[in-house]
Amino acid sequence: MKENKQIKIINSLVFMTGIFLISISVQHLFLKKSIYQSTGKGIGSISFFENDIRLKRTNHFEWLNIFSPNNKLNINDKIFSNNNSNATISLTTGHTIEVKEQSLIKIKDSNSIKIQQGLAVITLKKGQKPLNIFLGKKKIQIKTNSNSTVSINRGVKTTIEVDQGELEVTAGLKTFKVQKNKPIFISSNEALVQTQLEFPKNQNLYGPKSTMDINFKFSTKLENSKILLSQNENFSNIKTLDGMSSHNLKAGTYYWRVGESIPNQFKIIQMVEAPLITNNKEREEILIYSDKAQLSVMIENPYHKTLLALYSVQHKLIKEVQTQKKVYVFNDLSPGEYVIKAKQNQKYLQSEWSKEYHYNITKLEETIGQALVIELKKPNQKVRFEWMKDPKDLSLFEVSSTPKFDKVIISKRIRSKNFTHIEFPVVGTFYWRTHKLAKDGTRVKQRPIKVIIRPTPAPTKPKSLPGLKLKMKFKNKQTTLLDKLLNFFISSAFASETQFVELKFPKIENAKTYHIQIFKDKNSKHLVKEIKTTGNTLNWTPPQAGNYFWRISYTDHWGRQSPFSDSSPLNIVIEVVKKKIKPKLKPTKTLIPKVVKTQNHSKKEKLAKTKVQFLIGPSSMNYSQKLENKISIAGEVYDARKLSIIHEIDSRFFKKIFSSYFTQGGKVFKNQDYQHRKIEFGALSHFYNIAFLINLNQLTAYQIQNEQVENDKLIYELSLGCNYEKAFKVGKKHSFHANIGLSGLKNLNYSTGLSYEYNYKMKHKILLSTQYLNGQIDDNDFDINYQYFQLLAGFSTSL
Repeated sequence: MKENKQIKIINSLVFMTGIFLISISVQHLFLKKSIYQSTGKGIGSISFFENDIRLKRTNHFEWLNIFSPNNKLNINDKIFSNNNSNATISLTTGHTIEVKEQSLIKIKDSNSIKIQQGLAVITLKKGQKPLNIFLGKKKIQIKTNSNSTVSINRGVKTTIEVDQGELEVTAGLKTFKVQKNKPIFISSNEALVQTQLEFPKNQNLYGPKSTMDINFKFSTKLENSKILLSQNENFSNIKTLDGMSSHNLKAGTYYWRVGESIPNQFKIIQMVEAPLITNNKEREEILIYSDKAQLSVMIENPYHKTLLALYSVQHKLIKEVQTQKKVYVFNDLSPGEYVIKAKQNQKYLQSEWSKEYHYNITKLEETIGQALVIELKKPNQKVRFEWMKDPKDLSLFEVSSTPKFDKVIISKRIRSKNFTHIEFPVVGTFYWRTHKLAKDGTRVKQRPIKVIIRPTPAPTKPKSLPGLKLKMKFKNKQTTLLDKLLNFFISSAFASETQFVELKFPKIENAKTYHIQIFKDKNSKHLVKEIKTTGNTLNWTPPQAGNYFWRISYTDHWGRQSPFSDSSPLNIVIEVVKKKIKPKLKPTKTLIPKVVKTQNHSKKEKLAKTKVQFLIGPSSMNYSQKLENKISIAGEVYDARKLSIIHEIDSRFFKKIFSSYFTQGGKVFKNQDYQHRKIEFGALSHFYNIAFLINLNQLTAYQIQNEQVENDKLIYELSLGCNYEKAFKVGKKHSFHANIGLSGLKNLNYSTGLSYEYNYKMKHKILLSTQYLNGQIDDNDFDINYQYFQLLAGFSTSL
C-alpha cells in the first residue's frame, strides 16, 4: 500500500511538472503574438517607434521586442529605448510622452509615469489634467494653461526644462513657474532648485584692455549662492566667487555656474587696432609677361600675428593665411583683379578688418623676339616692372634706349622691393634689365628685355549724340515804339541773349576734350555754333527756336582727334509765359453792382490741389555709436512708415509746399529698443525742381551700465537742406521720380531714392518707393552714424 501511495505521489508531481512546462512553452510560443493583443481597454499605446524598442508587461517575465505600432499599454508596463531608438507613448488622458534613446519609462496609470533613466519629452495640451511624474523618490505634478512641451532629463542630474509655452511644477507645498530658458533642477537632497544664469551667457565680451570687470548676474532661490568658475568645461579646477561683487578677469575662455545649474561659457577678447598694409597705394596696376605672378604685401604688425585674406574682385575668398612676417608673398596668381585686407585674429585678441587694397595684374602682349608691348592711354602713365629676387638682395634696375645699354635713361638701386614704377613721357622702343649687386660690388647680369611703348589705338568714330527736345522760357513784356520797330525787322520769337539751353551728352572713354558742332541742316553745311569743352555738359544760346542738328568729335590724351559722329536732331522750343496785366478801372458817375457767379473761382483756387500719401514697408539699418570705451553697437530696423501731405500752389517762386512725418522702429545691440522719427517741412521751387527743407530728427542713443548697453536718452537734431527731384513719365499711367537730398547745420546728412507711381484712377495712385538715408550726429556726448535702406509701398489720394 505504501508503495502504491508513493507511486501516486510521484505520478502527481510528474503530471504537475508537465502542466507547468506546457504552460511555460505556451507562454514562449505565443508571447510575441500576445504583445500586440489588448488586455482590456488599456491606459495608452505606443503610437510610434523607431529601431530597437522593448516592452515589459506586468504579467510577463521577459522584455519583448516591438515590431509594429499601436501596442496598448496597461498599468505598470515599462518601455525601454536602445541606442539610436525612440518611441512615442499616447495616454488615454491626452498626454504624449516621447522616449528618447537609452531611456526607461514606467507607466504607473493613465495619469502617472515614472522616469527611471534617460530623457522624456512630454507634450501637454491646454485643458488637460495635471500629469504626475515620479523621479526617484521625488514626486512632482506638472500642468499648463497653454499648449506646452517639457523635457525631463533623468541622468547624473535631473533637469526640467520647457521647450515651448510655460509650465507649473508642484512638489509638496512649493509651486514653480517654469518658462523657456529657465530650467529647474533636483538637487542632491531631493529639493527643487530654479536657477537662471543671465550674464554673461554663452557670448564673447570685447574690451579695449587685456582685463575686464565682470559682474555676474543670475536669479536663484538659494541663499548665499556662490559662483563656480573654471577655464575648462569639466570644472576640474574650480574657483569660487562671491556673486554679489564684481570680478576682474584676464582675457580667456571661462565656464561658470551656480549650484547645479547648466554651465554658461563666455570669452573675454581684447579689441586692438587693425593692422596696416603699407604698400604704396590702395589700387595698384601690375604688368607681367608670364602666366603667373607674385603679390607682395607689406604689413605693420604690432601683435606678431596677422590674418591676411585674398579675395577676387567679386569678394570671393581665394586664400586666408596667418603670418608673423612683415612681408608676405602670394605666389602663382593668374592675371586678374584681387583685393587684400588684414586683421588681428589671435586667440584672445581681435580687431576690425583693415581697409581694402586692390591689385590689377595684367599680362603684357609679346611680339617676335620676346618683346613686351605696352599700350599707354596718356603720356607719363606709370608702368610697373617686377622681377624675381630675394628680399635681402640689392638690385640695380636699368632702362636704356639701345639694346647695348650705352644710353641708359633710368637707373635705380632697389633693396627691399622686387618691383618699381616708371613713367614714359614719350613712346618708342626701350630695353630694361636688373642686376643683382653683391657686397663686393660685382654684378650678376640678366638678359635685357625689349619693351615697345606705344599709345592705345587711334580714336574711332563715336556714336551719334542723342536726339533732344529742349525748352526755353520767355516772358512777354510791354512793347515800346522802339521795340515795335525792332520786332518789325527781327522776329520776337528770337531768343534773348540771357536765355540758354543745357546740352548734355554721354562721356567718352579716353577723351581729353570734346568738339561739338551744331548745324541748321541735316547735311551739315550751314554751321551755327562750334564749341570745344572738357566736360560733357555745356550751355548754348540758340539764335532762334527751331530744328537743329548736332554732332561730336573728341581728342584723346595723345592729341589725336576722332572723326565726327553722324548728326542727330536737336529741337529747341520756346515756352511763352504771359504776364498778367491788371485792367484799369474807368471812373463812372454811377456805380452798377456786378453779379458774381458762384462757379467762378480765382486761378489760384483752380490750381490748388492737395494730395495725401501713406507708405509702409521693411527697412534695413546700419546703426553705430561710439561709447566711452570705444565699443560700437549696431542693429537692424524692421519697419518704417511715412505720411505726407502735398499742396500744389500757384506762386511766383514755388510750385508746392509739403510736410511729412516718418517713423522707424526696431532692435539694436542685445535687443535694445530703437526709434527714429523725422518731421519735415518744405517747398518746391520753380528753379530746377529744387526743394528747400526744414527737418527735425529724433533718435535713440545708448550708454553702458554694468557692462550692459541700455537706452539712455533721445537725441534731437534740427537741420536745413535742399532736395532735387526729377520726374520721368512712361505712358499715361506710369511715372518715376528720382531724388537726392542734402541737409545739415552742425552735422551733414544726405539721402537718395527712387519712387514709382501707377495712376489707375485720376484721383488715386499706387506708390512704390526705395530710399537710402545716411546721417551723422557728432557732439560732446554722442558720436552716432546711421544708414537706412527702405522699400516702401502705399497709396496717394487727392483731396
